[in-house]
Amino acid sequence: MGYKFYGWETATVPAVSHSYKGINTPQDLYDALLHVWCEYTCAPRLRAEWSEENITLGQCSITAFLVQDIFGGKVYGIKRPGGNYHCYNVVGDSVFDLTSEQFGDEVLSYEDNPEQFREDHFASEEKKQRYIYLAGHLKKYLEGHIPGGLPGGFFIYENGGNDEILFAEENVINLFGCEKAQGYYFGKPMPMEETKADSISKGLKWESKTNEETV
Repeated sequence: MGYKFYGWETATVPAVSHSYKGINTPQDLYDALLHVWCEYTCAPRLRAEWSEENITLGQCSITAFLVQDIFGGKVYGIKRPGGNYHCYNVVGDSVFDLTSEQFGDEVLSYEDNPEQFREDHFASEEKKQRYIYLAGHLKKYLEGHIPGGLPGGFFIYENGGNDEILFAEENVINLFGCEKAQGYYFGKPMPMEETKADSISKGLKWESKTNEETV
């Protein structure tokens, strides 16, 4: 099978960590991340431009450090207009960039670039939380717990007085600048009686306890 990311031909170095089930080479990791990368793992400044057709957009640094966790090696950065660095990996003699496709036909230089360090990148709490989210959902995907990049339920958050429905989990509340969680549910919010009827129709048993009905 051929890939389109830079350096795919040599992205066959063996994993040095076996914390991620079934990930034996960077090519394996790329295949899995196609089901995990999502709008919420994209850098916030690029999120409005992200799409499934450009799935690697804004994913570079958190992906490169995840690669480093699994395969070792070093992370390097290509300086981009505006001063940000696009991160990629070097493991032994293998140079590869799992997120290079976001640049289309642009030719990047993978020589003589400065090394990048997670302490510097993860000094940004927002980026650190995106990395935690990516790594956590990769494990869930590999274990068959989620079908793709979005978690299984919804949280409703209160943010500046405006309620927003976001795909998220507790460990990434701060990622979206939210102040508090208001509730959790696995579908649209419904009045109690409608919720009860819907739950019973799905075979759930309700019991009355101290004037409150619980499921």
